[in-house]
Amino acid sequence: MLAVPDGSPAPSRTLAALTLWELVLTLVLLKIPVAYVGWVIWWAIKAEPEVGTQGGTDGVNWQPWRRPSPSDASNRPDRGGPARRRVREGSRDNRRRERVGGMRA
Repeated sequence: MLAVPDGSPAPSRTLAALTLWELVLTLVLLKIPVAYVGWVIWWAIKAEPEVGTQGGTDGVNWQPWRRPSPSDASNRPDRGGPARRRVREGSRDNRRRERVGGMRA
């Protein structure tokens, strides 16, 4: 065994031992939820329905999502954006002439 002058084990050996324990604990701890999920799936597959109960969707008001129709889209407010810019009222030169009174600045 390699030793440092003060008598403690070499740092590389200590690091290897810590890494090994960390790996073992992690693998053992992670097997618990995997085993639980496997047990729940096995139980759900093996479960038999209760006698006398009727499955169905009575009272459930669920519908799949559908794209809104174009008639609904006309009721939505305009959100603006780069594709829907407002129409310009005139060129910059025309506005300048109006402001200055026809004289060129």
